[in-house]
Amino acid sequence: MLEGNAQQCPNINCLSCESDPQAPIRKWNRVPDTQEFEYKTDCERAISDECHPQVEEDGKSYLEGNLCGADCIAGDDPRLKPN
Repeated sequence: MLEGNAQQCPNINCLSCESDPQAPIRKWNRVPDTQEFEYKTDCERAISDECHPQVEEDGKSYLEGNLCGADCIAGDDPRLKPN
């Protein structure tokens, strides 16, 4: 079980577009090849460093990066436990 904060995402495959943001957190996956953070703020900073705003020619904006759908979840978060 995780002890600190880890980057988790609601995706079937965290680094692809196959996601279900409405999935319960217990079904989220840990982002592969990421470290565990002692502090949530460090985890959140790592996500924001990898997620960048983009603007299309028509003015539409979106976030781009492997961690844009990720969130920092503490290893002892009760939502990670199966029902």
